[in-house]
Amino acid sequence: MKPLEGMRILVVDDDKDLNEVLSFALKMNSAIVECADGGWSAWELLQTYSYDVILCDMRMPKGDGLFLSQKIKESGKSESVFILHSGFDDVTEMQQEEFGIDCVLRKPSSLAELEEIILKLREKIIKKPA
Repeated sequence: MKPLEGMRILVVDDDKDLNEVLSFALKMNSAIVECADGGWSAWELLQTYSYDVILCDMRMPKGDGLFLSQKIKESGKSESVFILHSGFDDVTEMQQEEFGIDCVLRKPSSLAELEEIILKLREKIIKKPA
């Protein structure tokens, strides 16, 4: 069994190439992956589907990472692990707590780093309400 087998992961980034690379790599580890190109399109998917992990870019023109994390928190649908992916140090620890962000992963990062973080946060994924 692969470590991410069966996990539902939503990758949110306005960089189409990065979405494709992350999606391919996560699927190779047996995750079930969907992609969105911004916070608004991710929010639309979250109205219908649930995910174990949301990997979201910080800076996007169609709804940034803070927008999406705030919408999720306000809606009460915060059972997903929320990982913010950013190339900048523009998210404070206070914002992480306020917006329900479980982890900030700095770009560039490797798939091994992402997998390690997901596995560390797995306990939250397993304990999420049914």
